[in-house]
Amino acid sequence: MNRFDVEAFIDRQPIGRNQLVVLLVCGLVCFIDGFDIFMIGKIAPAIAADFGQPPEAMAFLFVCQQIGLAAGAFLVSPLADRFGRRRMLIWCCAAFGAITLGSVYAQTLDQLAILRGIAGLFMAAGLPMALALIAETTPDRRRSTFIALSLAGYSSGSAASGAVAAWLIDLYGWESGFWIGGIVPLLCIPLLMFFVPESIKFRAERNPNDPTIAGTLRGLDPGIELKGDEVFVLGEGNEKGRKARLTDIFSEGGDG
Repeated sequence: MNRFDVEAFIDRQPIGRNQLVVLLVCGLVCFIDGFDIFMIGKIAPAIAADFGQPPEAMAFLFVCQQIGLAAGAFLVSPLADRFGRRRMLIWCCAAFGAITLGSVYAQTLDQLAILRGIAGLFMAAGLPMALALIAETTPDRRRSTFIALSLAGYSSGSAASGAVAAWLIDLYGWESGFWIGGIVPLLCIPLLMFFVPESIKFRAERNPNDPTIAGTLRGLDPGIELKGDEVFVLGEGNEKGRKARLTDIFSEGGDG
């Protein structure tokens, strides 16, 4: 049995196309996540006016979204440790993209509020899952930089929602924010499916004998020598190695 430390392997890799593609795709997810979450505050006056309601009538909608975001952070995000970061991120993009698009057809503010609450479940999980994929693909020396860039994308999404409120509402109505917030996450799905592999660290933690890990490692380093009897572990400190957990991205170092 040949123990192979995938964590050390990733940390030895130079920054190349594979890491940059993951950064760009997951950074786009962070951007649209920030856009979707903060968009509603920018277009709320236009929504209330269109439904013939005073601005304070939007309070229930904001409460529903915040409840959804809080519940999603506690209930949906941890599922990435069970089913995989990439798989759950794809499902989250599909869910909050489709629900955001469906919100355009809400007939009442109460319907819109409920839809925003449900969408919030999945919006809350999008950011940590995208950051986990980036962190577990990037060498330790650049991990903090890549995470910071992704968080900047999240903040840029919030700023972009203000631009929509300033420029597009007068032309296309408040629905334009929901069209953008719904279509972009759906476009992220094929990018995640075809260009972003599942985290090697997660796969090694789930199944140290996973034969597909060897193929992924060869894709990152064509010159790697594998004997075929490798047991893939995280770290060399103990027999089973360290477990990959979503919360690790906030406790590991980088750029040191």
